[in-house]
Amino acid sequence: MAKISLRTADAGCRKKGCKYNGPLHRHHYAHEQWIIRRWDRPSSRWLKALKARRDKFLEEDIVRLCPRHHAEIHWIYSAWIRDFVFQSGKMFVVQWTTKDAQSLMDRLRSGCLEWLKIETPGIDPDVVGWHKFSEDFDGGVPQLSRLQRLRIQSKFREQRNKKE
Repeated sequence: MAKISLRTADAGCRKKGCKYNGPLHRHHYAHEQWIIRRWDRPSSRWLKALKARRDKFLEEDIVRLCPRHHAEIHWIYSAWIRDFVFQSGKMFVVQWTTKDAQSLMDRLRSGCLEWLKIETPGIDPDVVGWHKFSEDFDGGVPQLSRLQRLRIQSKFREQRNKKE
């Protein structure tokens, strides 16, 4: 049997303040899967390269998250994707160029890196069905309690105010 070496610093959810100690999810920062599922140009070299890179799960492309924080970032991604689509004026992915897709993935990546630095409670994935959030930009937003929404929003506001 092969030996696996793991530093204890690498174990656990990478979200600030999270104490979860169980199985983790590998989350792609740029959420490439969202683009791959919608891109209607299967012969595109850009798409083939994107798929190949995604399938490698390179350490620089992923972050390990507990189920609660993985659900939360996908919930947040659904809002970011929706905003991007409406701001771009291109309501259908078929209208996008590779530059548009790359721009969205860059926004998701940078947003995720910032989100990791903020303590948030996460979302119960069993209650809200997290995997459906970013499937469609017009997909349903999870039914969070008012308190959960306010906590998440206030953490983002606090972080933004610290930067300014």
